[in-house]
Amino acid sequence: MKVIVITGCNTGIGRGIVERLIIDYFSNLPSTDTISSSTDIKLRIVMACRSTSKAETARSEIITSLLINRKWGWNDSKSPDELAKIGTELLPIVAVDLTNPTSIFTACRRIKSEYKSISSLIFNAGYMPVERMIIYKGLINLFTQPVYFMKTGGDMIIQRIGEVTSDGIGMSFMANVLGHYIILRELEGLLHTTEYGEARVMWVGSTTGIPKYFNVNDIHCLHGDHPYESSKRLLDLLILKLSPMYRLQIPFSDSNKLIGNTHKVTSPIHMFSTSPGAVATNIVGLPIPSFLFLLAFLVMRLCGLPGSNGTAFYAATVYLYLANHAEIAELSTAIKYESSVSRFGRMFVTRDEIIRNDQTEKEGEMVVAECDRLYLELKQKYDQ
Repeated sequence: MKVIVITGCNTGIGRGIVERLIIDYFSNLPSTDTISSSTDIKLRIVMACRSTSKAETARSEIITSLLINRKWGWNDSKSPDELAKIGTELLPIVAVDLTNPTSIFTACRRIKSEYKSISSLIFNAGYMPVERMIIYKGLINLFTQPVYFMKTGGDMIIQRIGEVTSDGIGMSFMANVLGHYIILRELEGLLHTTEYGEARVMWVGSTTGIPKYFNVNDIHCLHGDHPYESSKRLLDLLILKLSPMYRLQIPFSDSNKLIGNTHKVTSPIHMFSTSPGAVATNIVGLPIPSFLFLLAFLVMRLCGLPGSNGTAFYAATVYLYLANHAEIAELSTAIKYESSVSRFGRMFVTRDEIIRNDQTEKEGEMVVAECDRLYLELKQKYDQ
């Protein structure tokens, strides 16, 4: 059984990944295979979402679209109720709020109790503390600096400063970085080599995660005005330092002088920095019609900017590639993999080198040390 866990997948990019994985599975199913029940489907996509009700609604919509209304051959003679039952077992739901440590540890305990192995973790859920938007600045950016607008979001979004959890942890840092780090540490024992290959962890980053938004003296970005972008830059630094520790099974203390514990994983785990490109999602949390963003991205795509994906379906390309089709030998943890699309809709993956130097090495050490320190503190406090 191939098990893939995806956070934040009832909408947006995460939902696009779920749909692409299902389509890929059934499109490549040998014609000789027969599916009588869910036990004949050798795939489980665990939908780890904050809202169970929203996840159930999304699951129902996906089942209707991809199993009931779409014909694959094996499902022609099955009733909608039979297909709904199969889809429900194909897409189990686990409730998890990445800003709530109790919720995270509870979700991990449930996953560990239900599965013996996990092939891939896709850390997609994200949070942006949007306070307001200045639309006219975004329009100016779009027509005068389209690349800047696509890569950074331009000057349109104003974020709240200093937002923290009940534990005093930066909210964006907790939701986008630390919450996923806790899941990784809790589930790493299930991430071992199986018939599907060595385990893979994909961190959903962003083109907005550029160095200027990160301050190593303010890792939680409590004083900066771009906490979302800071958290996405953190991911690159985290992966650069954490990846060899997991891939080569190096004790934490041997790889990072700031960490005292000698913990190490027992099986190689490969992790990758990724970007879905520019996508119209509801992460900004404001009532801006999505078609305006889609129109902007279409204009940029026609101008030849390949990361202008626009929809979650296109944005999911890189995750389908890394989870199902790429050979480990051809991948590098020093590369950021990004979903891209041509002017005419051809989907492909681009590769950008993540710059490594003495500064990123030092910053990576500090980021990993902070994440591991908080993980151990929160585990002692909340994992009861």
